[in-house]
Amino acid sequence: TLRGIRASGNTNINGGGAITNFSNGVLTLENSTLSGNGTLSGGGNRLAGGLLNEGTLIVRGSTFDSNANGANNAGAAGTGGGLANYGNAFVVNSTFTGNAARVSGGAIHNEGTLYLANDTITNNFSPGAALFTTSTFSKSTAVNTILVGNFNTSDTSQTRTELNVGGAALATGSSNNLTTDGTVASIFELDIANSPFLNDNGGPTRTIALKTSSPAINAGTDLKSLLTNFKIQSGLNFDVETFAAADQRGTAFT
Repeated sequence: TLRGIRASGNTNINGGGAITNFSNGVLTLENSTLSGNGTLSGGGNRLAGGLLNEGTLIVRGSTFDSNANGANNAGAAGTGGGLANYGNAFVVNSTFTGNAARVSGGAIHNEGTLYLANDTITNNFSPGAALFTTSTFSKSTAVNTILVGNFNTSDTSQTRTELNVGGAALATGSSNNLTTDGTVASIFELDIANSPFLNDNGGPTRTIALKTSSPAINAGTDLKSLLTNFKIQSGLNFDVETFAAADQRGTAFT
């Protein structure tokens, strides 16, 4: 378990820019920030700007900010700016913003089984969507998650279109998410008037506040079913009630 850490400015030629969890590993990342990490050319095929997971991963109450995989480096694999998942991963109450990938998954690239709950994924950059799920033997399930304002870097027009979800569609069981493609308008459901973009909004790490008019406020649904499914699949022993009790991204989300 890694709790309350800040990993920033790291680079790697193989694995995650900051953290790698190998195939036999079980990792919990809690109340932590991964910021400004990246990959270099010359490494293997599996890389991630922030965290590479090949085993079992729980991310809780954490922020992935301005990590990059191959964004400015043609030699790097370029999938998964913040997180690349090749195992089983559950990400809850967390924020992905400012991450970039040269190929796909500006925020997250998934080639395993991924569960997202109470997450904010915005202002990430890739020609292959912010959340990219390969269509073969991979599944991304999202509940209570904001997936807006992520930009398609292959669109060179002055007002770039959004590209939030790519590859396979969100899996059956996904529900109550705020996401759209084809317009930049939806990003304004988030409060980007403040500077910096990330602020202290009452959670364990810096997050992005919602506007008072956002449809996401007080609109969350019960996470117990999603958490129970992940618990069974992963074989991990954790308290479902504790994880489902509250959204730790800040007071605006509760």
